[in-house]
Amino acid sequence: MKAENPHILTISPPLTHDAKWFAPHPPYSIAKYTMSLLTLALAAEFAEHGIAVNSLWPRTAIATAAVLYELGGEEMMSGARKPEIVGDAAHAILNLPARQWTGRFFIDDEVLLGAGVRDFSSYDMQPGATLIADFFTEPLPGMKARSAESTVPSTSVSIAQTSATPSPGRCTRRWPRPSPRPKPIRR
Repeated sequence: MKAENPHILTISPPLTHDAKWFAPHPPYSIAKYTMSLLTLALAAEFAEHGIAVNSLWPRTAIATAAVLYELGGEEMMSGARKPEIVGDAAHAILNLPARQWTGRFFIDDEVLLGAGVRDFSSYDMQPGATLIADFFTEPLPGMKARSAESTVPSTSVSIAQTSATPSPGRCTRRWPRPSPRPKPIRR
C-alpha cells in the first residue's frame, strides 16, 4: 500500500459461462476461474487503497516446457508464441495508473495493441505458422481453435478502443494424464 502505483496481477482467464471449458477438466477450470473471481473480489476490496488488481491471459499457447513435454510437443510449440509476449503485456499493465485500471481481464495481444504494438511476428515461435488459440479464448480469423476436450493442463479488456486486429495466435495443447494417486503410508 506504500507503492506509488501498486498492482496485483494474476494469470487467469476472462470469465465466461460457456460449459465447453468446464466439462472436460473441471478441476483445472475451477481453479483458473477461482483466480478470476478472486481478481474481482480483491479489486473491490483494495479499490479504496488505490491498489489495482487485474488478470492477464494469453490469446495463444505460450512456448513453455509444459507445452513441449506434456501438452503438445513440437507441433504445438510451432503454433505457440514466446513467453515474452506475456511479460511485455504484464509490464504494460503494471505501468497503467492503478486507481483507473482495476478489476479487468486483459488478453496479452490486446494489451500490446493498445500500447502501440502492430507487428506481433517477433513473438511467434515459428514465423508464418498458424497460431493456436489458448484455452478459454476463442480463435481469431486464421487461428486454429483449441478444443476444450483436447487436453487438460498440468497444475502449473482491451486497453485501446481500436478495430485493429492483432496477428492470430496458435496453440493446440494436449493435457497430461492425471498422475496416479499416492499410495497410503502404512505404519
